[in-house]
Amino acid sequence: MISDGYDDDWGQLETELEEQFLKEGVEGNPYSSEIYCLFHAFVKIGQLEGIDEKEHKFWLVCKHWDFFRFLYSVMLLRVVGCGFTNFASVGNNLKITPSYHPYLHLFYSAIMGSKEEICCRGTKREKLDRSLADLREIIVSTPRSEELDELCLILFPDKWKKYMATHRLKTYRELEEELKRINAQIITLAEQLSNTISVDVIAQKLLDLPPQTARAVFLELNAMLMGNKAWIKIQEELYGRILARTNNPEMKIGHVDQLIAVAESNSNVTHTNIEKK
Repeated sequence: MISDGYDDDWGQLETELEEQFLKEGVEGNPYSSEIYCLFHAFVKIGQLEGIDEKEHKFWLVCKHWDFFRFLYSVMLLRVVGCGFTNFASVGNNLKITPSYHPYLHLFYSAIMGSKEEICCRGTKREKLDRSLADLREIIVSTPRSEELDELCLILFPDKWKKYMATHRLKTYRELEEELKRINAQIITLAEQLSNTISVDVIAQKLLDLPPQTARAVFLELNAMLMGNKAWIKIQEELYGRILARTNNPEMKIGHVDQLIAVAESNSNVTHTNIEKK
């Protein structure tokens, strides 16, 4: 049980813990650091109002501690509390452990915010990037749980909002809305094609779209227009220009490709109604 009566000491304890974390970075080891991380969680929760709230939050920490030690590892920029020696190995462990999958958006957002500090180049960075690409695929295909989101804001208040705002992957609802917008673009362009709009006009409209949306719409239109000689002439160059504008390598895989796959299988456009030009 957690009891009241120590409210005046929490701030001092937190200060002392922060100093200890600095010492651990030089003198400590992964397992002693884990103990201080658990103590840190207890101190941060201890500053909340209400016994019931404190007990519930600390119960969540204990229940999900195997996952929280990975979040603490990101915050400390070194792996703590497990036998892994690098973050690529941590990512691979998260990938093969289904119980972690509903919470991967939290780890992903945190590590994307600290990736340059963890490792900025070389073979280790390449391995980490591959591991993160695998995690993105899991995130977009797994229903997420927000059970731990509020707790992360309590434990890591200074960084977490920034991480989530900058690196959060889209929710299912946001992906559905984006899919609706893509399908609307496809339907609009298909209607224009049926009215004999030239392929040059269609190409310009594609280039006016956001790069990822343009790519998805292009793939749909390309399937429709394989019999259009004018389209075939510009097809390769146009796709190259669209890809050149998609200059963020993280967006070329992961949730955008997932979105495209859904669009290809669920499009409401009837291809056979498009006249060959």
